[in-house]
Amino acid sequence: MGVTSSGEIVDFELTKVMNIDEFRHALEQELPSDMPILRVEEVPVNSTSATRLLEEAEYLITVGTEDIFSEEVWQNWLTTVLESSEINWEKTTKSGKKKTVNLRERLSYLSLESYQNNTAILRYIGSCRNDGTMLQPQQVILMLEKISGIELQLTKIHRQRLILAAS
Repeated sequence: MGVTSSGEIVDFELTKVMNIDEFRHALEQELPSDMPILRVEEVPVNSTSATRLLEEAEYLITVGTEDIFSEEVWQNWLTTVLESSEINWEKTTKSGKKKTVNLRERLSYLSLESYQNNTAILRYIGSCRNDGTMLQPQQVILMLEKISGIELQLTKIHRQRLILAAS
């Protein structure tokens, strides 16, 4: 399965004051040429770190089925997921205990971007917090499998962006 991402966020805490343009140039010299720096910001030293502000992530996932279903069927599955208040999943904690997690409450957006033959591209926005509360692409598949009653294959994952809480 292919996993890619764009729009990464990195926090650097410098040991001395540095001009933003100089910092950007120095960083560009260390990165591969095909990895652009989109934005550099100076933030106060005592501000909340980006990892603590992280709230959600937006993904594009490619999903396949053995059989061909209409776009309308796919849309109905997505609507059913979105209209559900609870879609539970049992997880085993690090200590070995079983814990029930409501995956639906971790999903804030889900749409069908495209569909052709037996492959759908879905866009979703889900929890991605530093405390471990996150909605992974495989968990979106689990919700859809519960709703559709069929087995789905997750073939590609692309994280579009990370979404920070207002500080």
